[in-house]
Amino acid sequence: MVDRISDSATFAGFGRGASRYSSGPLTFVRSRNSKVGASEFAFAIPRKVGSAVVRNRIRRQIRAVIDQLATESRLPEGAYLIVVRPDARGSKYSQLMEWTSSALGRAERSVVNDH
Repeated sequence: MVDRISDSATFAGFGRGASRYSSGPLTFVRSRNSKVGASEFAFAIPRKVGSAVVRNRIRRQIRAVIDQLATESRLPEGAYLIVVRPDARGSKYSQLMEWTSSALGRAERSVVNDH
């Protein structure tokens, strides 16, 4: 199940001590206050990435990647803030899939190793 993050406690968990996993121009920050059994995502896409049209396109593409990973049962549980850097502008779906899979794969291995 993939949701959007809506509670302030989860957002507070993105501060100091949160785990970060980067791949290409994407950084996934895992909240310390994650709900068990769910995958939640929020986005931080600064104006430097491009116009609102460009930022929204990237957001939609990454959401599609996340939906595909969820369908394939390759999505780790937790709450993630996805930080997008300007280098992501103009990226193809396949490249976004590679970066997202790589970062979330490291996140999943880290969670498994911590338990």
